[in-house]
Amino acid sequence: MICFLPVLLIHIILWNVFKPKSEILTLLVLFIGLPFGMLGIAGLFSAVSTAKLFSIALLYFSLTGAYIQTYPGFASSIPSFKILRAVHNSDSHGLSAREIINIFQSQELVESRMQLLYHDRLIASTNGKLALTLPGKALVFIFITYRKLLGLPVGKG
Repeated sequence: MICFLPVLLIHIILWNVFKPKSEILTLLVLFIGLPFGMLGIAGLFSAVSTAKLFSIALLYFSLTGAYIQTYPGFASSIPSFKILRAVHNSDSHGLSAREIINIFQSQELVESRMQLLYHDRLIASTNGKLALTLPGKALVFIFITYRKLLGLPVGKG
């Protein structure tokens, strides 16, 4: 935890001062690249045993993996939170299902996701058509493989 919190603090400060266009790449460099290098240096010049360093790395990268997986959900406009916020803002009179449906503009949800994928270089536009880049293909492969391992249908969710 002591290793994770300083990187999280750097992340919060960085995002408040300068929000990078390529969020996913920046998160990976910040939470994996930087600490991995520091852990390697610590292993070379530290009196800490290899087993202890491995334990620290295992805990750190477990926390990092969980954080990086959940960050995009919190950073984007989550439909469930948008519904809760709308009902909360309606004071005591509440909202009908139709009023909630009218809040959502599908174009807004899709465009923000496309911009993020484009800035993270996971998709590219060629002749007006979107295509996966090599990192995009790798990410899709990981998600499809993970869903198959979990026994979930591919292409749904």
